[in-house]
Amino acid sequence: MSELMLELFCCRGRTRDARVLTDSCCQPAKGILAKDQKDVEEAGEVEVCSNPWWFLTAPSIVPPPPDSCCQSAPQGILEKDQKDIEVAELEELARRLATQVQKYPKRKKGLQSLWKPRDRYMKPLPAAVDSQFDFTPFERWKKGSLAYWESESDFLTGAEPMGSVPLWRIAKVSNDDRCHNGRLVVVRHVLNGERVEMHILLLTRADAQEFAYQLWELISKVRSQWRDEHIATVKSARSASASTVFGSAGGA
Repeated sequence: MSELMLELFCCRGRTRDARVLTDSCCQPAKGILAKDQKDVEEAGEVEVCSNPWWFLTAPSIVPPPPDSCCQSAPQGILEKDQKDIEVAELEELARRLATQVQKYPKRKKGLQSLWKPRDRYMKPLPAAVDSQFDFTPFERWKKGSLAYWESESDFLTGAEPMGSVPLWRIAKVSNDDRCHNGRLVVVRHVLNGERVEMHILLLTRADAQEFAYQLWELISKVRSQWRDEHIATVKSARSASASTVFGSAGGA
C-alpha cells in the first residue's frame, strides 16, 4: 500500500517531463500522508508533494492575479458620468429656485423706487433644444437664462417668458439687507453693452438670502467655477446679518 501511495503522490515517482508540480510545491507531507511520509523517510525518499489532489487541478481554471483583471473605465466614460452628475445638480438647483417673486419693471438705474413691483414667476432654464446644433445637456445650461413669467400657470402651459437674463451675462447677485427688510435681491448683468440691475423681492429675508446663494451657486457651476469655500463665505455673512454679495463688480 505504501508503494502504491508513493507512486501516486510523490514527485520523484515520475519523470521530469511528466511532473506538473514545481519544486516549490514539494515539501514534507502532513495529515493523511503522515504514515506514508514515515515510510518514505525510512526508505530515504524525503521529497513528497504537499497537494495530494494535484491530478485534479486544472491550470486553466486558476484565476488571474487581481491586477490583471481590474482595469479602470475609459476616460471618456468617466467624464460623461461627471457631466451627468453636474447636470442633475443644476436641474435640482433650478427646481429650488423656481418661485413666486415681486419684480420691479425694467427701468434705468435710479428710477426703480418710482415703480411698483409686479408679481412674477421666476425660474432658471437651459437653452431649448436646437436641431441645428448637437448641444449636450451641460452645454445647454451654459447657454441658459433666468426667465420669468406673469404667473406659474403660464409657465406650466408652455407660454413664452415675459423676459429673461442669460446666465453668462450675470456679473453679480446680492442680497441687500438694508432695503425692504432684507427681502431684496439684486441681479446685475450686462444688456446692450450697459450694466443694468434687476431688482427682485422675495417673501422673507431668509428666502432672499437662499435665493441669492443658490442662484450664484448655479451660475458658478455652469461656469465650472464653484468652490466649496463659497459655503463658508455665505455662512459667515449670514451670521453677521450683513448684505451678501456674490460675483465681482467688474464682471461682464
